[in-house]
Amino acid sequence: MKTRTPTESVLRRKAARRGYKLTKIRDASRWYNDYGPFMISEASTNCAVQCGMTADEVNGWLTSDEGSHAVAGTGEVV
Repeated sequence: MKTRTPTESVLRRKAARRGYKLTKIRDASRWYNDYGPFMISEASTNCAVQCGMTADEVNGWLTSDEGSHAVAGTGEVV
């Protein structure tokens, strides 16, 4: 059975509740190949935490155990 991917607005709300910001990189952007289609950053510092994720990957990352998302000072996930 295939699970439904939440809409972009649902993913944005999930990210905001956890102190993150979800950014969608447009296909035509020069940054798409490096950072797209979705990027998660810390809302307070705007440092990228995860990038190059699909909507399903974003949903999995946001719904996984919150304790596993320790963030280093450089914005990289440890």
